[in-house]
Amino acid sequence: MTTIHQDFDQVGQLLVESALRQIRTGSGEQGTTLVPTHLVVRESTGAPSAGRC
Repeated sequence: MTTIHQDFDQVGQLLVESALRQIRTGSGEQGTTLVPTHLVVRESTGAPSAGRC
């Protein structure tokens, strides 16, 4: 099964930093932060091997 990997430690860290910044400044800033992801291709999604057609 092919999946997408995302660094949830980084997501949590960015969320806490944003929340603390909003508390310190009193702002209700909104925005989007993109966290890099990468595709994890598993063997189950590969082309069939010879003889398995």
